[in-house]
Amino acid sequence: MINGVVSTLTGALAAYGTNVLTTSETAAADASVGLARRVWARIRHHSDVAEAVEAVAAHPGDEDYEAVLRTKLAKSMQREPELARDLGALLGIAVTASGDHSIAVQTNHGILSTGDNATNVQFGA
Repeated sequence: MINGVVSTLTGALAAYGTNVLTTSETAAADASVGLARRVWARIRHHSDVAEAVEAVAAHPGDEDYEAVLRTKLAKSMQREPELARDLGALLGIAVTASGDHSIAVQTNHGILSTGDNATNVQFGA
């Protein structure tokens, strides 16, 4: 989901510049711009994420700044699960985890362990 949020923002920023996040009329008909604005409206009050978005806008195509944005966004979603749900809903991604030892994962490249007293061993990583 984080990659979806970042690509939504960076795509709109690359196509229309920083005005895409604030201008209400010029490109409002474009669905990607509308989605980017809705995502921005939801995350802009998280100052660390907003600063990272502004840095990405100032350095288009720089993967290091995009990585910082992904990290800040992930931390904000961990602190505020409602943010993750809201962004998932905007992107059309349903993420639900409920019950003991439940986890919700869109993409995983490692071990997921939910059992009590589990021992995990990963070979060939």
